Amino acid sequence: MFYQRLHGFLEGTDCISSALDELSRRPATTPSGRRSLITAAAQVYARPEFMGDARFGTLLSANTQLEQFSFNATEFHTGVGFRFQKSRTGLAPIGNGNFSLTEGAAAQLRLADIVAASSCFPAGFEPIALPDDFVWPDGARPPAPLGNLPPGLALMDGGVFDNQGIDALLLADARARHAGEPLDLLFVSDVDQKSELAFFQFEREAAKGWLALPEILWFVRLTVLGALVSAVLLARDLRGANFSDVGVWFRLVLPMLVMLVVASAPVILYLWIRKKIRGRFSAKAEKLWHYLRRQKVSQAVELVELRGKSLVAMASKIFMKRIRSLQLAQLFADPRFRDRTVTSFIYELLQVAEAGPHLDYPDWLLPTNAQVACARTAHQVDTALWFDSSGELLSLVASGQSTTCFNLLEFVERRLEQTPDDAVLVGLRARLRSLWERLKADPYRFASESSRPVNVVGSKPPA
Repeated sequence: MFYQRLHGFLEGTDCISSALDELSRRPATTPSGRRSLITAAAQVYARPEFMGDARFGTLLSANTQLEQFSFNATEFHTGVGFRFQKSRTGLAPIGNGNFSLTEGAAAQLRLADIVAASSCFPAGFEPIALPDDFVWPDGARPPAPLGNLPPGLALMDGGVFDNQGIDALLLADARARHAGEPLDLLFVSDVDQKSELAFFQFEREAAKGWLALPEILWFVRLTVLGALVSAVLLARDLRGANFSDVGVWFRLVLPMLVMLVVASAPVILYLWIRKKIRGRFSAKAEKLWHYLRRQKVSQAVELVELRGKSLVAMASKIFMKRIRSLQLAQLFADPRFRDRTVTSFIYELLQVAEAGPHLDYPDWLLPTNAQVACARTAHQVDTALWFDSSGELLSLVASGQSTTCFNLLEFVERRLEQTPDDAVLVGLRARLRSLWERLKADPYRFASESSRPVNVVGSKPPA
């Protein structure tokens, strides 16, 4: 039931476009009164066909096989993870070691707002503030006691601090070990793409142009002078005017005021900027201006663009790649997790197919051409909050199923080499092999039948 609801929402909703629609037609419903793209995205998640008005307390009190979970965010006060979580040991704070919510207050949080905080990635969204950007029951103010939160705790995507959720897993395992029930298996999944393209590239040639910054300043000066002259001429025409005549206000007074604003605004802005720059970078400001005044406009734009692109590449690619590698290295270097960790990456079946003859895998474990084609389609899907076609979503789901089954089988086979008489592992291998054979016959077998595309390689029409 949940899978169908989630699949239908992802397939039929462009979250960004829908959030922009929300911004343009709905007033703010949060205590802060702030209207931002992330709070609008939360409203999209809260649509009746997806999460509705469901509250976090529903998950906290639910008696299901899901004994513990964590929605991961990053708080920007101390720069660490902030987790909306449940633990079977009852030792997990809703927050972190610095700031936390009381369970009573956390139970009233809207799930849509929690998911928004967890998916609030930098550059795409602004931070979401806890508690005042969250929608509380019946439009009320945040309850008391709330916890020890600072005013307006800024939350963003959990991947900023813990990109693969590994820290959350390690903390959950530590709590479980403290209770004498360590986790059986840690499964780390990642959809980071391996790309042949460089994270950052220069254009082949430096920017060129004919219009320099001093020439633009002369244009601004002429505009200011023209506006000032117009204001003076309009003021002269006001001599002896009948101010009780409405037409005088629209023909003379209002245009004169507009011209005065046009004439004074650039001057005020220039003086303000010069004061700020000279106050902080007095000596360097003169040298910088001496350099900039010789640049063409296109060259100045290029300088700004290079800085922007390099910052985006650094934050979204290089730092994330480094965080992933460090966290995985930490996990695999710890002997406690050596025989109970499985990783699954979106490009994995492609690598297995390319290096198949050189790997020590039995023929029955190698993926079929249809599975590889499905994985290739999934690997090419851009990371975004919407899908351009139903085939993209379906390929992601189907490729995830095949990759998960492959990695679990590989893990079980390695364990059985050490303990071949383990009855539990033997039974698990039989079940996994049965699933694997069915996925080899049709990679889309367990994906949504109603959304199965007929033009995807390896798919079959519904029976």
